[in-house]
Amino acid sequence: MRRILLSASLLLVATPLAAQRVTLGVEAALTDYREQGAALRFTGAGFSARAELSIWRIDAQARATRVHVDGASENADVTDAFDIAQNEVQLRMHVTPRLGVEAGVLSRTMAPEHAAQSMRAWRVGGVFVQPLAPGADVAVRAAYLGATDFGGGGTAPFGLDVGLAVSYGPGAGRVRLTSEYDFQRVDRRTTVGGNRVDVPIQSAIARIGVAATFGR
Repeated sequence: MRRILLSASLLLVATPLAAQRVTLGVEAALTDYREQGAALRFTGAGFSARAELSIWRIDAQARATRVHVDGASENADVTDAFDIAQNEVQLRMHVTPRLGVEAGVLSRTMAPEHAAQSMRAWRVGGVFVQPLAPGADVAVRAAYLGATDFGGGGTAPFGLDVGLAVSYGPGAGRVRLTSEYDFQRVDRRTTVGGNRVDVPIQSAIARIGVAATFGR
């Protein structure tokens, strides 16, 4: 019995190690950030970096995005610039080669602190990957944002996070060109003078860059 248990344990350990891969990526980022619908709109650019560890069917990814934005509202006197720091950590499990489920946490902070609404939320959703051609594929994902916490208070009964990613890697695909678009909307609500006020938050980030994969 001990030999069977030992053999099974070694198999479980050896199997994921044989399929272990590390991916590092860096991208240029463009963003469009809005609060209260189109009343407060900001646009800007920056960079994004990510690190991903893949073992067997599990992908663990951490990503940091830093952008500098300026006021872009047509009918609002809001022009002060500020910085947005967005950090994401997620786990994805591939149920099939094309279909996966994922869960993670998203954190967004502002500098100066009160320039806009900081937030933190949990993300749960799924992803579908479709090969396009040898070395190329497209991934579509959708997730629910819940347990949202805002720096200025308030609640959000519903939050949506959707994304589209395209990548291409010639040859063995160790180095890939990447392009992504992420869109988030959170229906934030707060109370002013005893009345409920809807103050939604909307964020869109487009990224283009390169990623390198190491390992098997």
